[in-house]
Amino acid sequence: MIAMSSSFGKNVGVMDLGRQQAAVYANAVRRSGVERVVNLSSVGANLGKEAGTLYIYNIIEGILSSLDGAGITFVRPTSM
Repeated sequence: MIAMSSSFGKNVGVMDLGRQQAAVYANAVRRSGVERVVNLSSVGANLGKEAGTLYIYNIIEGILSSLDGAGITFVRPTSM
């Protein structure tokens, strides 16, 4: 796993940073009261951990999907 330094000076894994970012998105949706969210995800977000860092998109989708009161649409661009 890739380790990175957070703003707090601790080494954290890239997947942990993804979870933190997903929490930021979820809190923003909750606090704003929006009823519809369109999230730009990525091809491969439906894959497991074997997808490497693309798995972060899976984490984000899972956390956003658990929100009550907001309809969530995920867009996964697949071509250029």
